Amino acid sequence: MRAKEEIANLVAKLDSGDLPFDEPIFVLRARDILSVPTLKAWISMAKLIQASPVKIETAERFIPVMQGWAFKRRPGCPETEAIVVEGDHASL
Repeated sequence: MRAKEEIANLVAKLDSGDLPFDEPIFVLRARDILSVPTLKAWISMAKLIQASPVKIETAERFIPVMQGWAFKRRPGCPETEAIVVEGDHASL
């Protein structure tokens, strides 16, 4: 899901009350070199606790899209420190 769609979904959940205004959230961006391994770890743990299959499948669909993001960087580092990677090498 692209940033604009994800933000719209969050706003809709806030408006409907499904997401409390004060609930902490954490966003993983495709450009974060740790995003794919972090997402894979989350999926493994979600399967262990028998989380919603729909939620797990949604997370799994993000992996190839995030892997394909060409410009990766270390978390919190400026754009000038981007790590250029290609294809399947776009994550750890």
